Amino acid sequence: IVITLSEDNYIRHTPVETFRTQNRGGRGLKGVTTKTEDTPQLITACF
Repeated sequence: IVITLSEDNYIRHTPVETFRTQNRGGRGLKGVTTKTEDTPQLITACF
């Protein structure tokens, strides 16, 4: 599980399986969608 804490104190959990392994030149994956003024403060993975 990946746990995200935002500046406005919202907590979100996402399964690790949502994220895939990348190779060179990988574009990434949008893991957090927030309001413009609410930025992620802490992102941690729990196994």
